[in-house]
Order: sequence, then C-alpha cells, then structure tokens
Amino acid sequence: MKNVPKIILGFLLVFTLGCTQNKKPKLVKPTPKPLVWHIAGLPNWFILSNSKIIYKRWGINIFLDGCSGSIEGIKSNKKTAKILEKRHGKYWRQVFETAVDEEIVNRYSVIDLVFNAKEVLEIQKKFNVSKDNSNTRVMFIGKNRYAVLVTWFDPSEENKQIPGQQLIVNLATKAVTVSNGKFDWRRAY
Repeated sequence: MKNVPKIILGFLLVFTLGCTQNKKPKLVKPTPKPLVWHIAGLPNWFILSNSKIIYKRWGINIFLDGCSGSIEGIKSNKKTAKILEKRHGKYWRQVFETAVDEEIVNRYSVIDLVFNAKEVLEIQKKFNVSKDNSNTRVMFIGKNRYAVLVTWFDPSEENKQIPGQQLIVNLATKAVTVSNGKFDWRRAY
C-alpha cells in the first residue's frame, strides 16, 4: 500500500508536466488577397490576351474598368503598384512589359514548332487541311514548357471529322511531343 501514493504522485507529476509544456498553437497566415489591376479605356486585345499569363504568374487579377475608368480603380492601382515595386523593384513596369514581350515571342515560337511537327504535318496531309483553317490553344505549364491543342476545320465540308492534336512543346530543347494529359483549355490563349 505504500507504493500506491508514489504511483499516484508519479502519474500526477507526469500529467502536470505534460499540461504545463503546452506549445503555442501555430497561427495560420491568412491567404493574401489577390492583387487587382484596373484597366481603363479600350485595351489592346492582342497585348492583353498575351499579358494575361504574366498577370497570372505575378498573382494579379485584371479588371476592365470601362472607357473612363474609376476613382476606385486609380486608388487600387496605386496600392498595387507599391506592392509590385516592393516585390519586383523600382522598374517593375519595365520588367512586366519585357515579360509580356517574351511571352508573345514564345507563343509564336511555340506555334512555329507545332506546325513543323511531324504529327501535325501528317494530319494536315491526310485530311488536306492547312495552318490557315486551324485553331491553336496555347497554355503555359512550366518553365519553357507549353501545352498546345491544335484543331482543324474544313470550310467546304462541315461534317468532316478531323482529329485534334494535343502536344507539349519545350522551348529550351525545341522538342514537340504528343500529350495525353488533361488540361483545362478554357484558361489557354
């Protein structure tokens, strides 16, 4: 019976030590609100469609603010510009514009590589279709890598079935390979 109080005392000691050494709960950082850039007036749609990828990479949502813009849009752009200056430096606008220009060049390089790929040339020859009656969807998927969906239409025969081709292009190696991956082509340009 003498051992019973020691066991209880030992249990209480371990229990209280376990309770007193509680660690502070880790605080979960809230997800930052995405940045928004307001575009006033009629944008250049060619540049806007190619810059959407860069906006997305930089974590910026775009908002078309109408022909004359808004005071809220100007205020929001000033706040966003300060944040972008902290992230990308004083010349963030030039860095952004250079990234857009590079993306435009990359897009045309990707399309040139695709239309010289043997798989695409075989389909064009087999179905007697050309680059002129094709649609391409290009999607950035990683450094120097793009997914491309090429589809054709025959203006003379609406019911003609022409298979589309899904490809992966690596600009660094100039390699074009067939892909069976599943992509959300709605976000492609």
